[in-house]
Amino acid sequence: MNKFLKKVSFKTAIIMGNLFYFTTIMVHILIFTHIIPQSWISGGMVSSSEIQTQISIFNLVLSFVGLLFIQWANHSRESITVRLVAMTFTVIWLVGLIMQLLGTPFEKIFMSLVLLCGLVSHLRLSLND
Repeated sequence: MNKFLKKVSFKTAIIMGNLFYFTTIMVHILIFTHIIPQSWISGGMVSSSEIQTQISIFNLVLSFVGLLFIQWANHSRESITVRLVAMTFTVIWLVGLIMQLLGTPFEKIFMSLVLLCGLVSHLRLSLND
Protein backbone atom coordinates (compact mmCIF):
# COMPACT_ATOMS: atom_id res chain seq x y z
CA MET A 1 0.00 0.00 0.00
CA ASN A 2 2.81 2.38 0.91
CA LYS A 3 4.49 1.70 -2.48
CA PHE A 4 1.26 2.56 -4.30
CA LEU A 5 0.82 5.79 -2.35
CA LYS A 6 4.44 6.81 -2.98
CA LYS A 7 3.71 6.53 -6.72
CA VAL A 8 1.11 9.27 -6.30
CA SER A 9 3.10 12.50 -6.39
CA PHE A 10 2.57 15.21 -3.81
CA LYS A 11 1.30 17.54 -6.55
CA THR A 12 -1.20 14.91 -7.71
CA ALA A 13 -2.40 14.47 -4.11
CA ILE A 14 -3.00 18.24 -3.89
CA ILE A 15 -4.97 18.18 -7.16
CA MET A 16 -7.00 15.17 -5.98
CA GLY A 17 -7.69 16.90 -2.66
CA ASN A 18 -8.92 20.04 -4.41
CA LEU A 19 -11.09 17.96 -6.74
CA PHE A 20 -12.49 16.03 -3.78
CA TYR A 21 -13.44 19.14 -1.80
CA PHE A 22 -14.84 21.08 -4.77
CA THR A 23 -16.96 18.06 -5.78
CA THR A 24 -18.20 17.62 -2.21
CA ILE A 25 -19.12 21.31 -1.97
CA MET A 26 -20.97 21.13 -5.31
CA VAL A 27 -22.91 18.03 -4.21
CA HIS A 28 -24.05 19.79 -1.03
CA ILE A 29 -25.10 22.85 -3.01
CA LEU A 30 -27.15 20.51 -5.22
CA ILE A 31 -28.67 19.00 -2.07
CA PHE A 32 -29.61 22.47 -0.76
CA THR A 33 -31.28 23.34 -4.04
CA HIS A 34 -33.11 19.98 -4.08
CA ILE A 35 -31.61 19.02 -7.44
CA ILE A 36 -30.31 15.88 -5.74
CA PRO A 37 -33.34 14.22 -4.14
CA GLN A 38 -33.29 13.65 -0.40
CA SER A 39 -33.91 9.93 -0.97
CA TRP A 40 -30.52 9.65 -2.72
CA ILE A 41 -28.46 10.80 0.26
CA SER A 42 -27.81 9.83 3.87
CA GLY A 43 -28.76 6.28 3.06
CA GLY A 44 -32.29 7.49 2.32
CA MET A 45 -32.86 7.51 6.09
CA VAL A 46 -33.28 11.24 6.82
CA SER A 47 -36.98 12.02 6.98
CA SER A 48 -36.96 15.83 7.08
CA SER A 49 -35.23 18.46 5.02
CA GLU A 50 -34.34 20.42 8.19
CA ILE A 51 -32.22 17.55 9.48
CA GLN A 52 -30.61 17.09 6.07
CA THR A 53 -29.87 20.83 5.94
CA GLN A 54 -28.03 20.59 9.28
CA ILE A 55 -26.04 17.60 8.03
CA SER A 56 -25.19 19.42 4.79
CA ILE A 57 -24.14 22.59 6.63
CA PHE A 58 -21.79 20.56 8.83
CA ASN A 59 -20.36 18.80 5.76
CA LEU A 60 -19.95 22.11 3.92
CA VAL A 61 -18.04 23.62 6.87
CA LEU A 62 -15.84 20.52 7.05
CA SER A 63 -15.25 20.71 3.28
CA PHE A 64 -14.24 24.38 3.43
CA VAL A 65 -11.87 23.62 6.31
CA GLY A 66 -10.46 20.73 4.28
CA LEU A 67 -10.06 22.96 1.22
CA LEU A 68 -8.11 25.46 3.32
CA PHE A 69 -6.02 22.59 4.66
CA ILE A 70 -5.15 21.47 1.12
CA GLN A 71 -3.97 24.99 0.27
CA TRP A 72 -1.88 25.10 3.46
CA ALA A 73 -0.46 21.61 2.80
CA ASN A 74 0.61 22.74 -0.65
CA HIS A 75 2.79 25.45 0.92
CA SER A 76 3.94 23.58 4.05
CA ARG A 77 4.82 20.26 2.52
CA GLU A 78 7.35 19.08 5.12
CA SER A 79 5.36 20.13 8.20
CA ILE A 80 4.62 17.45 10.80
CA THR A 81 1.37 19.30 11.48
CA VAL A 82 0.29 18.82 7.87
CA ARG A 83 0.90 15.10 8.20
CA LEU A 84 -1.05 14.88 11.47
CA VAL A 85 -4.01 16.81 10.08
CA ALA A 86 -3.92 14.68 6.93
CA MET A 87 -4.00 11.53 9.08
CA THR A 88 -7.01 12.91 10.98
CA PHE A 89 -8.85 13.67 7.74
CA THR A 90 -7.89 10.20 6.46
CA VAL A 91 -9.71 8.58 9.38
CA ILE A 92 -12.77 10.81 8.84
CA TRP A 93 -12.90 10.01 5.11
CA LEU A 94 -12.36 6.29 5.73
CA VAL A 95 -15.42 6.23 8.00
CA GLY A 96 -17.29 8.26 5.38
CA LEU A 97 -16.31 5.80 2.65
CA ILE A 98 -17.66 2.90 4.69
CA MET A 99 -20.91 4.79 5.25
CA GLN A 100 -21.22 5.58 1.53
CA LEU A 101 -20.71 1.93 0.59
CA LEU A 102 -23.63 1.06 2.89
CA GLY A 103 -25.88 3.79 1.44
CA THR A 104 -28.07 4.40 -1.58
CA PRO A 105 -27.04 3.54 -5.15
CA PHE A 106 -26.02 7.20 -5.71
CA GLU A 107 -23.76 7.02 -2.66
CA LYS A 108 -22.32 3.63 -3.60
CA ILE A 109 -21.62 4.50 -7.23
CA PHE A 110 -20.73 8.20 -7.20
CA MET A 111 -19.97 9.41 -3.70
CA SER A 112 -17.82 6.42 -2.79
CA LEU A 113 -15.54 7.24 -5.75
CA VAL A 114 -15.37 10.87 -4.65
CA LEU A 115 -14.48 9.80 -1.11
CA LEU A 116 -11.91 7.33 -2.39
CA CYS A 117 -10.23 10.23 -4.20
CA GLY A 118 -10.15 12.22 -0.94
CA LEU A 119 -8.91 9.22 1.02
CA VAL A 120 -5.99 8.54 -1.34
CA SER A 121 -5.13 12.24 -1.39
CA HIS A 122 -5.02 12.56 2.38
CA LEU A 123 -3.18 9.26 2.82
CA ARG A 124 -0.50 10.52 0.44
CA LEU A 125 -0.28 13.87 2.21
CA SER A 126 0.29 12.04 5.51
CA LEU A 127 3.43 10.28 4.19
CA ASN A 128 6.99 11.54 4.23
CA ASP A 129 8.53 12.12 0.83
